[in-house]
Amino acid sequence: MRSSSRREISPGADLRCATLARADLRGTDLTNTILYDVVLTGADLSGTDLLGASLTGADLRGTDLSGVATLVGANLTGVVHDETTIWPDGVTPPPAPPSDYPSRPRPCA
Repeated sequence: MRSSSRREISPGADLRCATLARADLRGTDLTNTILYDVVLTGADLSGTDLLGASLTGADLRGTDLSGVATLVGANLTGVVHDETTIWPDGVTPPPAPPSDYPSRPRPCA
């Protein structure tokens, strides 16, 4: 069950190291948002705008990215994803970590 509360996030916000697991962020403008090492497991980002967003090291396992307006300029270096991550049509995801990849300690934890 997804949280019914919607988070107010401004474009360009610094959310590094935040835990947004299972968050309902549908349609949110995340342009130029800093999402380094953010936990987004099971989150719904469908229809978001990730133009220029920095997702370095984000945990996207089980995240719904369908219908993302744009990933142009988004940094996906080191993102963790799996077979349950839903990517937008036409997007080739970066290489996934091995299936036995453990949850890694976050550098900001």
